[in-house]
Amino acid sequence: MQPLSHMLSCSIVSRAARALPFLMIFGCSTSTAPGAPPTISTDAGQYVARPSGGSGTYQLYSFRLIATYRNERSDTVFLANCFPNVPTPTYGVVLANGSRSTTVGYNPTYACVGHDQQIAVPPGQSHTDTLIVQGPNMWDGKTGIPFGIMEGRFTLLYQAQTCRGDGMCRLPESFGLSNPFEVTIAAP
Repeated sequence: MQPLSHMLSCSIVSRAARALPFLMIFGCSTSTAPGAPPTISTDAGQYVARPSGGSGTYQLYSFRLIATYRNERSDTVFLANCFPNVPTPTYGVVLANGSRSTTVGYNPTYACVGHDQQIAVPPGQSHTDTLIVQGPNMWDGKTGIPFGIMEGRFTLLYQAQTCRGDGMCRLPESFGLSNPFEVTIAAP
């Protein structure tokens, strides 16, 4: 986990508090290889988030996204997952413009256990996941207003590392980013 001083330097305190579950998993690192090809490809460039539960102020929207992580490194990459032997990595959805200070409504919140059973992707191999991306995932407790942007241009983010263990041997963010994709919301 990144030191608290690093997390707070990435954003103002109120936004860091709202994004704390995401920051605890992914930190605030930025890509060290701008312009590098994405390591995750999505099955489409545009998605429509449709009503999928809740009602009124607490309406939920979701879309299905198939993501393929390609390991083009010469060593095994390990993708963080929430529980041992769960075949799907933890993920974040972030703005495609690189800004990490804006909350995205599709970021899941995680309550994970410590383990060393991250998903191994050997050199030259791929790992494919079908994700049901849903949001918003947080609301203001007093007003009921959801937190986060729900429409726009986003990228998917996995935590990639070179060894097993929670948050160990992290690779730069560029090794876990997808191509950009657009999300629009269907009328309820």
